[in-house]
Order: sequence, then C-alpha cells, then structure tokens
Amino acid sequence: MKEMFPHSPFPRAALALVAVLSGVFVCEHLLAIEDSGPWLAPSIKTLLALGALHAPLTLHQGEWHRLLTAPFLHADLIHLALNALALAFAGMLLEHRIGVARFLTLFYAGAVVGGIASALLNPADVVTVGASGGIMGLLAAAFVISFRQPPGPERRALQWNLAMILAPALAPLAATTQVDVAAHGGGAFVGLVMGMLLLRRWPPERTMPRDCKPAALLTVLGTVAALGAFVLVARNFESYRLAVQLIPNDILPRTDQEADSQAEKLIRLYPRDPRARMMMARVLINHDDLTGAESLLREGLADRDILATLFTRDTEWKLRAMLASVRLEQGDRAEARLLTREICIKGGGHTLRLLLITYGLCEQAPLQ
Repeated sequence: MKEMFPHSPFPRAALALVAVLSGVFVCEHLLAIEDSGPWLAPSIKTLLALGALHAPLTLHQGEWHRLLTAPFLHADLIHLALNALALAFAGMLLEHRIGVARFLTLFYAGAVVGGIASALLNPADVVTVGASGGIMGLLAAAFVISFRQPPGPERRALQWNLAMILAPALAPLAATTQVDVAAHGGGAFVGLVMGMLLLRRWPPERTMPRDCKPAALLTVLGTVAALGAFVLVARNFESYRLAVQLIPNDILPRTDQEADSQAEKLIRLYPRDPRARMMMARVLINHDDLTGAESLLREGLADRDILATLFTRDTEWKLRAMLASVRLEQGDRAEARLLTREICIKGGGHTLRLLLITYGLCEQAPLQ
C-alpha cells in the first residue's frame, strides 16, 4: 500500500520538528513577561503563561492542553540544543525505516504519556517543559526495531549507542538534577510498546510495516490537537501576563497592621495591583494626604485590564467605596454618592453596605 506520508533517507519530519521547537523558543522570548536568565532561560512565569506542564494546573484545574504545549517549550538554549541533536539523531536512525507518519505518531504519544507521568509522579511544585518524552519514545522504539537487523557488529553498535543515550536518561541518579526522569520513563515506555506493536505488523520481507493509514490519521489528529492547545494558550496569555503584576499570595498581608507596614514596599513592587493601591491609600489617608490617596484610587479604577481580567466586582466596589470616603472628606458628597450608587443598588457585601449607610451614601436597608 502506498504511504500517505512517503519516507525518505533525509529525516525531514525530525528536522521540521527541530525547526518548530526553535521557532517556539524564539516566541518564548518575544512574548516574555519577565526578564530571561542565563543561556536565554525564560522565567517560570513566562513558561507557565506559554503552556508549561504544572500538575496543579493540569490535573486539578483541567488545563489538559499543557500536555501538548509543554513538549514544544524549552528551559534554555542548552536544553533546546541537546533535544534538537537527540531528535535529529532519532530521525536519522528511525524515520526512513518507519515513515514520517509513524515517526510523528511516536513523538506525540511519547510526549503526551511522558507528560502524564511527569504530572503524576513529580512533586506538585515542579514545572516541566521539553520534548524529551517524545524523543525517549522515538529512541526506545528504535532500540526495539533494531532487532530486525541481522545479528552482528552493526546491530550491536546501534543498540549500544541507543543504550548509552537511554540508560542515563532513565537512571534514578538523574532525578537529583533537573532531568525529568518521570517524563523520560513515560515516553520510553510508550516507545517500547509501540515498537513491539510495529514489529508484529512488520513481515520480514517488507521494508516498511503494514498499513500506515492509522498512523497518518493519528499524526493529523495530534498536529491539530497541538495547534488547538496553543490557541488555548493564546486565549489565556493576557491573564498570565497581567497576573505577574499582582502581589503573590504567599506574601499578601493577612492583617491591617501587616498591610500598613508593607504598603510602601508593595506599591513599589506591584504598582498595578489594586490591593497594593488600597493599602497605600489607607496609609496616605491616615497621614492626611487625601489628594495622594485620591490619585491612587482613581488610577486603580482606571486600570480596567487588571480589574476586569483578574478580579471580581467586589474589588472594584472596594476601590469605589474607599474613593467615595475620600471625596466625602473633601466635601464632594455628590461624587461620593455617584461612586457608590451601583453598590447601593446591587449590593457589595453586607459589611461594605453597612459602612456606606453609616456614611449616608446608601439609603436602602442592607440586604438580608
């Protein structure tokens, strides 16, 4: 049967993947939301925004598309170069033997199963990227398929070279470094299984396994799914870009006293966070700087990108109520009532409404 994706001694699929990985790495820097580190290493926040694998997001928040986006991202230039070399090596060994469709199917399967293993087996705080799961799948399949060669020095040399790549990547010792052994193991497992399935459908007299239509279909589906996954990343990217400008939850003040003592530092580090603006505004109010507080609160209300994308209406209502109290102190009751009109009509939390009633800005009884 004629191949839907004809094979060639030139590893075009492997080199096409290398080109895609390189292009994605360029995008990691064009779209960076923080400064890069040594060897052009994107920040963790940039990688997460672009689809890196993170177990809490993938397993608990339903962001399964990360299983398809993370394999195309890389942690730095060295990481990309090593994976590109390994992918080209796998292509030269395997692609002309099994065809483009099966080669790409093996890569996608190894990458996805490697990602699942990584999410399940690594600590929850680990963020992973890289094509190594797919590459391990290809190399493990190549090891199995090497048994089609006649016994002799050539086969032994090939198997030895493959073993020298696979063994260190799968060794528990590698777990002490930044190597994702779980992803490597998951990818290699898929490669071994699919390699054995290929051998069963590969008569000795044929140069290629039987019928590549299923592999061609899987390749098309995998490519479409990967493109769809990056569409989801693009849709969510703005939220991640803005979220970098917010106070991290682990340093967010828990009490009014902490907020007052940290307000100046937090507004300097996170000037667009409305919570930092409200903390600093309260400090300014306590020091009778009503003009400074008014300016901060108006800036917070004007920053619609942050307010509408990352916060509920409650945050906007708190900004409005605080600004209304400032305007009331400045003698402008009309604007104060205008600022709080929506809160009085729609509600803004029992405590907030009671406060506005105390100020004489809400006339309705508090909602029960």
